[in-house]
Amino acid sequence: MLRKSLQFALIIFILYACSNTPANEKPRNPEEALAYVLLGIPKIAEGDYNGAIADFTRAIELDRRCIAAYQYRSHIHSLTGNTKLAFADINNAITLAPLNAELYLDRGALYHNRGDYNRALDDENRFLELISGLNLPESHPLIIMGHHNRGKSYKMLNKYEESLQDFNFVIAQAPDNEDVYYDRAVSNYYLKNYQEALDDITMSINLEPVGDGKYSFRSYAYSRLGMYQNALDDLYIAIKMNPNVAHYAPRIKDLEDKINSQAND
Repeated sequence: MLRKSLQFALIIFILYACSNTPANEKPRNPEEALAYVLLGIPKIAEGDYNGAIADFTRAIELDRRCIAAYQYRSHIHSLTGNTKLAFADINNAITLAPLNAELYLDRGALYHNRGDYNRALDDENRFLELISGLNLPESHPLIIMGHHNRGKSYKMLNKYEESLQDFNFVIAQAPDNEDVYYDRAVSNYYLKNYQEALDDITMSINLEPVGDGKYSFRSYAYSRLGMYQNALDDLYIAIKMNPNVAHYAPRIKDLEDKINSQAND
């Protein structure tokens, strides 16, 4: 999973990854391989995946130890749904560079997307272990991403307390990250911390008000706190954003009944 904000750092990595060949193994042409990798990178952002794959494949033909070419090509295979090829490339890269932390972050994302959360967690732990030796600041984007991804894996494994530790770390370093507030809201909800869940989902909405799922989730939190009118208001917002969700309509009747019952108490 390659991030545009880190492209400069990745180019420095590429300079190393396309030339770090053992003395007893003669590279075919690492300099030209690097040139093809750099040609392929902007094609990803342009959506020219076939062109980018062709460039990265050529880089690998020129230097079979060009880790960056495997990594970028794996990313494109993941984007286009070719999971088997994505795993093949990232596994090749890890075989060539087993101490490269970011490769484990990328493979962990592949495992997560496949629903294999235990293996994702293993790779995320390995990533955080390796990157801790680089003495990077805690605010470094890769460290933040590692903790966020691990928190999401913990959450999917119903390890909500563990997930909160990672989400708290991310929020301390990146307080404007709306996604992590949503994730922490879910963990708090399942821990029955309903007020904390409400506060977090509200913060996520304040930061980015788009998405019917956010309002639907906040409706559940309001309902758990007995705030049924607020819950109904949010559910109507969710329906307006996405009228095709089947389970919204039955919830309206349930909330209206609760509001009437509350009024009669």
